[in-house]
Amino acid sequence: MSRGATLSFRGLSKQFEGGTRVEVGDLDIKAASFTVLLGRSGCGKSTLLNIAAGLQQPSTGQLLYDGQAVSGNQPDSALIFQQNNLFPWMSAVENIAIALLNRGLDREAATRRAEQLLADVGLAEFARHRPAALSGGMCQRIALARALALEPRLLLLDEPFSALDAQTRRLMQDQLLRAWNTSGATVLMVTHDLQEALLLADRIVLMASTPHGRIAQILEIDLPRPRQVRSAQLLDLQERLDAFLTHETRLAEHF
Repeated sequence: MSRGATLSFRGLSKQFEGGTRVEVGDLDIKAASFTVLLGRSGCGKSTLLNIAAGLQQPSTGQLLYDGQAVSGNQPDSALIFQQNNLFPWMSAVENIAIALLNRGLDREAATRRAEQLLADVGLAEFARHRPAALSGGMCQRIALARALALEPRLLLLDEPFSALDAQTRRLMQDQLLRAWNTSGATVLMVTHDLQEALLLADRIVLMASTPHGRIAQILEIDLPRPRQVRSAQLLDLQERLDAFLTHETRLAEHF
């Protein structure tokens, strides 16, 4: 099992052309934790995730990885997007093996490991299928397996299940929790779905979009898993989150 990394934002902000900005300030992500960034569109969720991934650079402040200032992509991190980014000309097993080949494994060892990871996500019988022959949920499971192949200490997810139907989404959430428990990785995930945040997170970082992108509140979700959507505790938290997002929408849309 890999050991999750710590991630810290220190005095961090990002300025865009036209005056749009995201003011993160200070934020600490604990090792092996599951943190969700939640907010309406335009609040800076994906900007914060992209900075963590090294895809964007902050205008001010620092990103600390295990206490060390860093810039650029971290070699022991993995990123999963809403779109699975699988290579369409490769089979499922080849899409996973390529990540291992790029890390220096020989082809036989990479293929063997890729086949095991496919089995772990329940897709062993589809190893030779190309993405076009698979459902969206299957492709996201392959993308998850490819990310886990790298044994990341930091797993970054940008609304990875938002394009899936409700039933597939719920099963993928369970799959992700199992992978997180097994790997010991630190997870930072972006979502706009209240239930998803409450079912998955140890901690929810609520982000506001007015007067600019910023962290408004942090909620610790100290509830055992598996969690039930209709439990009294989750329903109470969901009402609080819904009230926050409704207020943000009223401000942003001038209702």
